[in-house]
Amino acid sequence: MKTPPKRTNKPDLDFYPKSLFSEVSKELGSEFDRLPKRIQTGYTKVFWCHNGIIRHNQHNRSPDSFAMSREEVNRNFTDHRDFKAVNNRGYYLRPKSNKYGVIDNQYVLERKEVEGTVKYQPTEWTIKTVEAFQSWKEGGVAGCKNGYKLLPKISDLVDTWHAKSAEELGDDVGFVNHKGESILEIAAKLGGAISRDKSVTSSEVNVSVLVKIDIPSLLDHKRQIETVQRWLEIKRVDTLTYNNKEWKEVKGKAVANVEKEEGGRRRDAKWTLGWVNRELSLQSLLSKDFTLEGTKQRLIEINTLLVTAREEQDSSIPVIYTEVSTGRYTAKGAVLQGYHKSVRYAALKGCYEYDLEAAHQNILIQLLDQQGNSFPELDVVREYVAKKKQVRKRLAKELITSVDIVKEIIQELTYGARLSRSPKQSVYKTCKGVVVR
Repeated sequence: MKTPPKRTNKPDLDFYPKSLFSEVSKELGSEFDRLPKRIQTGYTKVFWCHNGIIRHNQHNRSPDSFAMSREEVNRNFTDHRDFKAVNNRGYYLRPKSNKYGVIDNQYVLERKEVEGTVKYQPTEWTIKTVEAFQSWKEGGVAGCKNGYKLLPKISDLVDTWHAKSAEELGDDVGFVNHKGESILEIAAKLGGAISRDKSVTSSEVNVSVLVKIDIPSLLDHKRQIETVQRWLEIKRVDTLTYNNKEWKEVKGKAVANVEKEEGGRRRDAKWTLGWVNRELSLQSLLSKDFTLEGTKQRLIEINTLLVTAREEQDSSIPVIYTEVSTGRYTAKGAVLQGYHKSVRYAALKGCYEYDLEAAHQNILIQLLDQQGNSFPELDVVREYVAKKKQVRKRLAKELITSVDIVKEIIQELTYGARLSRSPKQSVYKTCKGVVVR
């Protein structure tokens, strides 16, 4: 087996919208502008990534808070201690200088008072709501992330920016990292959308960074979701159980709001209902309970896609993928890949989705069968392929962990990982932060 080459100078894949940076600078003024550039860009990334709470960033102990790990804080602000000083404790700035003298309007951050510094009060633009567990004894989970909320005025600021038109934003748009490199520039260096740092697969094996989305379809689906949300609020309930009387009533409202034009004539209700049944986005929405939380998250996902397209001045959005230990590629920020199915169907209208059942294990069985191999362990894999959902749920219950963790562990074991307490082993890393018995 080849050893993956050591990679240096990893690209910075944490991007933020340039127009949001400008908006934050304009609204927050000197309190923002006097901060070192890395702190400014760090805050802009947090405002962009966490203004809305969806499944990807929702804290597991506080549903209305976003989770932010120390690793993410260090990526955004260089040092988590700098973030704590600026945000919570108070900080010091001294003029930045070089061999030619003091540089106008540029400062160096200090966490304690030194000669030539001026003290400033903390910004408190993010509010910590949940303290991460520090040990296995605290709640049974080690390494849990801190939970945060944005200050209301920051949420309002970002909401106002969301509502602006492309004309109001001007030409200073697009996504960049803290070095000022655009997503397209990084993708050109990577050879496409996939950033690999674990496998030895050639960068020539890649995919396009731009994904075309159907904006009219997204807007239609947004109206459908808003209809469901409005009726949940009217009825003052958080959940309507699938197919009960009230659920069917709200379904009727959503269907009645779907309109299609053909030859200048509005189609009748009977035809419209037939059309709805062929619309995968609404079909997915109508296949389960209606929940207020679900509608809110879907609207956040749709708005994020629309704003991203506006920022790129195109009907395509950039998506970067990173490689994880199992060999899978995950979308950075869960864009599309981690969104609700109905939103994905609306955004990618006209595309087809294929999903092999337990693909890796299925392929392994077929390869071994071709060679005439048979052994007891292979029968275990066959059982998993045949009944993957039941096996995952049973193991999750027995191990007192989540189905997602079980999926990761099975994937790692398939590729030769060992059950070990060694922190260097992938299974150990996957289980870190949860109790597995």
